[in-house]
Amino acid sequence: MAKLFIFGIGGTGARVVKSLTFLLASGVNIKASEIIPIFIDPHGANEDLKRANFLLDCYQKIYDKIEFKNNQFFKTKITKLSELIPTISKAENETNDEPIQKLHSKDFIFTLKDTKNKKFKDFIGYNEQGLGQSNKDFINLLFSEKNLESDMDKGFKGNPNIGSVVLNQFVESPHFRYFAQNFEENDRIFIISSIFGGTGAAGFPLLLKNIRNAKHPIKNCAFLQNAKIGAITILPYFGVEGSDKKDIDEGTFYSKSRAALAYYLNNICGNNSLNVLYYLCDTIKKAYPNDPGEGGQKNDAHIIETIAARMIIDFMQFTNDQILSEDGKAINPIYKEFSTYDFKDEKPMILKNFCDETRTLLSKSLMNYFYFYLYLTFQFKNSIEKQPWSSRGEIKFDANFLNPSEMQDTILEKLNGFNSHYWDWLVEMARNKRSFQPFDLGFTQHDIHKVDLFKLTNGFDEKKFITGLPGKKHFAYFDHLLNKAERKIGDIPQSQKFMSIFYLAAAEFVSKKFNFKEN
Repeated sequence: MAKLFIFGIGGTGARVVKSLTFLLASGVNIKASEIIPIFIDPHGANEDLKRANFLLDCYQKIYDKIEFKNNQFFKTKITKLSELIPTISKAENETNDEPIQKLHSKDFIFTLKDTKNKKFKDFIGYNEQGLGQSNKDFINLLFSEKNLESDMDKGFKGNPNIGSVVLNQFVESPHFRYFAQNFEENDRIFIISSIFGGTGAAGFPLLLKNIRNAKHPIKNCAFLQNAKIGAITILPYFGVEGSDKKDIDEGTFYSKSRAALAYYLNNICGNNSLNVLYYLCDTIKKAYPNDPGEGGQKNDAHIIETIAARMIIDFMQFTNDQILSEDGKAINPIYKEFSTYDFKDEKPMILKNFCDETRTLLSKSLMNYFYFYLYLTFQFKNSIEKQPWSSRGEIKFDANFLNPSEMQDTILEKLNGFNSHYWDWLVEMARNKRSFQPFDLGFTQHDIHKVDLFKLTNGFDEKKFITGLPGKKHFAYFDHLLNKAERKIGDIPQSQKFMSIFYLAAAEFVSKKFNFKEN
């Protein structure tokens, strides 16, 4: 399988990658050997960006501790761009003007240069000597005074004309060169952006153009020119509260979207730049606080972002022959929208509102992880050292595993950090508009042990249990399945054993009760 480079542009890009991370943690298959997310956002203080970066880091640390013979959770490898090792041959390197260089980056974020504590006019050298009045007059035609006074480190505030200037530096950056050095012939690219803001609307066509027009001395430029590229452009799916003192005006979202679509018609679709392009929007929109950057920009997770993540998975389902490129152009480009099934606007969406392909792809994996989360959060401490699965054999899960010393590094700590954000993701989607409620989250920590666990998955009818099984509707049955899984697994390294027995138990827990086939 090929590598998949994902460019998440702006806040929407970060939130879609966050949703994709939860899907992959649940075991959804994306058909990629590894995924390399790259965030492009000038707003470094963006809370959505920081949350996505933290989650990816947690995911990596969990992935590194486990194996996948009996486990599908966290099975897709996620890699920082800086962690890749260029595969260019020595002979090719010697004939290239630009030597291979190592990229030094501790996270998944491309940091824009010369934007911190700068206004746009300073970035473009508006007040520098030698610019000349005629050049200043021309700049004034292109940019308003408000544009020129914009702070660069808080994003482009819905102004793609500013973004197209600032983001142009990405192509000249070490990040882009290192991306090119590591891009192989059958690797793929996916670009995530919104169309109604500033960063995404500017960054998407600019990035795409520079990939398709890659030339010597950029390494692997021929591979980039004919790369298999997918993208999703997200139309307005949320609003902002009105304010006379804010730079972002929801009233401009649709006019900006129409203008961008007209540009895409001629310069992206019209010249076959993309192999697959997805469109996504929603008519029901929640108004968020009007925060152009000062407050950190932390939006609730949205079902649109999860559907967008599903589109990335769909892109990887195409065979190489279905999405060919030649001479820098896509042959027979594909355009897709997304629809739902048996759904009324006033009701929250559930898993069964997805059409067959998406429902089949997502439902069992999401349910597996949900019940794994419930057990780990609400039952694990009650069962550890009391159940055979935790104390049998040489590899045990005892009090030291539950409360490790500072010198120990157990997988439980990483999972707890990841799962706190997982719960927030579910809660935020449930309370958003449009609401997505695959699970009933109305229980409390105090009553969860009295709840029929199988009634927490909305819209799925449970199969009648065969008699004689313990705790038919509660955590006792999960313990029964954990004991069964532990006998099957035996003694393997602790982190691997932990994830294996929990995956097998969760998968059987869901399969037996909801008529799913075993993975």
